[in-house]
Amino acid sequence: MDPVDQIRELIDEGAPDVLSRIATVLGFDDAALVASDTAQAPIGYTDAKTLERLKANPNSGYSVWGSPCEGYDIPLYAGPAATQARTVVNLEGLRKKLLTPRNILRDESGWLTHPEYPICDEGTRADTFLEAFGIETQFVGMESDSPDLAERWHEEGLTDCSAWTPTPPTGDGWILLRIYDTEDGPYAMFGRDMYEAENARKKEHTRRLRDAMLARRATPSIGERQS
Repeated sequence: MDPVDQIRELIDEGAPDVLSRIATVLGFDDAALVASDTAQAPIGYTDAKTLERLKANPNSGYSVWGSPCEGYDIPLYAGPAATQARTVVNLEGLRKKLLTPRNILRDESGWLTHPEYPICDEGTRADTFLEAFGIETQFVGMESDSPDLAERWHEEGLTDCSAWTPTPPTGDGWILLRIYDTEDGPYAMFGRDMYEAENARKKEHTRRLRDAMLARRATPSIGERQS
């Protein structure tokens, strides 16, 4: 039977799977039909002249199907730039995520990486990177923090640092973010809120000035002593 007659017969039958059966007659499989049926809908329309200007800008975020025709509206579809904009890594709130107190879970060899710490290129300076998010960092090495263990580490070629509990730096608010290996042995990275730390330093400075002033007032002057 001629394909056209087959299609007419299928349409007259009104079968629920008529589209699938027509696709079979035309030589398409169901997957191709589904892909066509769920094709991306246009996000807008434009004219041929505007389209030419958009096409001249590779970062416009639009793509087009078909060739532009003068006098006709042309559908616009989200292009690669628009898709990329929706998948940009979001680091908003990173300071809060990293500095919120949590249970420290080190791996079987004692190493640690905060689950919210971004994966960076080799050579990226962690202190400079985190400073941009308002995080003050301090690094503690096993060699200075635990000399005896560090000596064993180098002499015996150890790879498990579970026995080392890094000592937090002086001050409040430090959170252990990483324990990692270097050419000089294991290191720990601590972080704390830069703005809270600065406020704490200012308060401490103010307190010391006040105490010094009170102590000076309480000490009698030379004239008072002689009288």
